Amino acid sequence: MILEHLSDNKASTERKKPVSWIPVEAEQGKLGAALLELLASSYQVCPRGSNPQIRRKRTSQTAIPIDAHTLPGPETDNAMVESSSNAIIRMFHVHKRYGAKFALQDLTLDIMKNEYLFVTGASGAGKTTLLKLLYLGESVSEGQVLVDGMNISRIKRKGIPQLRRKFGIIFQDYKLIPTKTVYENVALVLEAAGRKPRLIEKKVRSVLRTVGMEDRMKALPPSLSGGEQQRVAVARAVVGDPKIILADEPTGSLDTESAGVIMAFLDEFHSRGATVVIATHDAELIRKGTGRVVHLRDGRLLSSSSTPGHRD
Repeated sequence: MILEHLSDNKASTERKKPVSWIPVEAEQGKLGAALLELLASSYQVCPRGSNPQIRRKRTSQTAIPIDAHTLPGPETDNAMVESSSNAIIRMFHVHKRYGAKFALQDLTLDIMKNEYLFVTGASGAGKTTLLKLLYLGESVSEGQVLVDGMNISRIKRKGIPQLRRKFGIIFQDYKLIPTKTVYENVALVLEAAGRKPRLIEKKVRSVLRTVGMEDRMKALPPSLSGGEQQRVAVARAVVGDPKIILADEPTGSLDTESAGVIMAFLDEFHSRGATVVIATHDAELIRKGTGRVVHLRDGRLLSSSSTPGHRD
């Protein structure tokens, strides 16, 4: 999916493996560095004639599942963690350092299947870092992270695409390809996964209809409002039917009305079975929420509680 990103040039020498080609414009370089990092695990920009291309490597789907019960469990109270057998994400004494500075310190956390979780804290508390560790946007310095039964510290590079297909990610600044239409931005996820054109068209139209953007599917992102671009970003995140949706400040740059629309869409996809994890510092957004709230301070887990509207 879109999370499987542009790799470095080392793989450009791999000529023996069969590949499929997906053309992209040179303007793709205008995407933010964060999205390009996410695209790097199974794609690479390669020249073919004078046009840049994305070459999709056919990699093994093998990852390393392990029994979560063999790892030391989190030492937290019952309000924070339910049965570990129902956890889709488990983090055990996780540390993340950038040089001498800790972004996360000794974080132990379980996230349940189909949970709606807010991760909050001041700027620099570690919210975005936490999300990145889950899909190997960053690697842990110490500790263990399990996602859907896989110990991600043991996943080799070729197994990263399998992990990332479990996630749909929504960014605050959208990260849409400006030279591709709304339809093409969303369809890229399914094209990268090798889906058939007929299925792609059906699925993309369906998800754009759900987020109210079917009538703008031929438009380019720069012609859309911020709220419309975030709707497209939501569609792109969910079109591959991910088990987990990660949203990093998804309403941070939106007005109140547009933010409400985006949250309603996340509620809808949560009701269909997805686990939703939202990083935000917006107290009002949390107050109106219906899930659990994890508070971070200086990279440490401060507390875990339910939102006022939480439904058990």
